[in-house]
Amino acid sequence: LEGSKASDKMIARVQERDPGLYDKMGLAPTPSSPQLSQQEEQPVSSVLTPSTNDFKKDILQRKGSEIYPPMDKSGRKRLALLINNVEFDDKNMLRRGAEKDEEDVERLLRDLGYDVVKHRNLSGQEMDEAVKAFSKREEHLLSDSVFVVMMSHGELGAIMGVHYKKGDPNLDIFPINNIFTHLNTENCKALINKPKVILIQACRGGKDGSVWV
Repeated sequence: LEGSKASDKMIARVQERDPGLYDKMGLAPTPSSPQLSQQEEQPVSSVLTPSTNDFKKDILQRKGSEIYPPMDKSGRKRLALLINNVEFDDKNMLRRGAEKDEEDVERLLRDLGYDVVKHRNLSGQEMDEAVKAFSKREEHLLSDSVFVVMMSHGELGAIMGVHYKKGDPNLDIFPINNIFTHLNTENCKALINKPKVILIQACRGGKDGSVWV
């Protein structure tokens, strides 16, 4: 898309995802602004296309030694961990629109066949306990993979808990390396030789992280 069409579409997206920012910026699409099509308004998981048995069989035959074999749906129990920090003690750290991200991620994970274990607004210690407890779940024995999704503010090497306060000598953080410690082969034997997908939505430094467009 080029010119006004691209601009109007961007403005429509901002209005949909963050009405507060839309009002603050004083944005307004032109009268001829195209409405988002029905296809564009579909949830993110609508892009999933189930693979056929023939496709699966072909891939396993050609590249079976290079990939993790998926378990049959009838016997597997996939789990995903989703932690989303939205509200903080410091009101200026409120993550507006994070609830929508959570909804989209949960929908996608469920469509991929994962039961989602959700937590919201945790301290650093609580995040550590949640990941550790998740690593002990018996369902992993019957799973072929796992997702861990963490969304919050962050700094280099750590995710901020909801009690984080800059300058505090005892920062409320969760070290990212703890994820790998709790899910390694020593502490989570049920997931040995199974892919572990770790997704982190958080900044890694002290920059503002926002930009006018």
